[in-house]
Amino acid sequence: MWSQADRHGKGVVGGLVCTRCTRPTIAKIEAGDRSVRVNEALGIADVFEMSLDALLGRREPDDTTLMFALRTLSGYAGDAKRQIVQVRGVVTDIEERREYAERRFDSPHIEALLGLAHEMAEHIDAAQTRAQQIDSLTSQALTAARDEIQR
Repeated sequence: MWSQADRHGKGVVGGLVCTRCTRPTIAKIEAGDRSVRVNEALGIADVFEMSLDALLGRREPDDTTLMFALRTLSGYAGDAKRQIVQVRGVVTDIEERREYAERRFDSPHIEALLGLAHEMAEHIDAAQTRAQQIDSLTSQALTAARDEIQR
């Protein structure tokens, strides 16, 4: 792993690599008697002023990272689609109650509010289309990535 000279070269004193690792911990890790915990790996990466990926020897994001990102994006798109459906229902309710609102309230603001509700409905419909496209494309990308990994 790293020699004491390497650790001291990074300004480490008193046998501590970081506030998360003691000398006995480092000795056990270096001897292979113990695995490095994530918080310790982060501390070691900080001492050597490098990313955790660089510390682990990773040069580029791996397939697992890409798969995770795609699944996360797909989940967000699904959440957005559900929220859009709820908002669209509210906007539809407002549009359907237009005549009632105009009869019941004598306010110059009703027409402006109804115009904004109609405009909002158009934007919501466009957002729903985009969310469906994102969901479809991420699903296709996940399938392609899984197929590539299995080859």
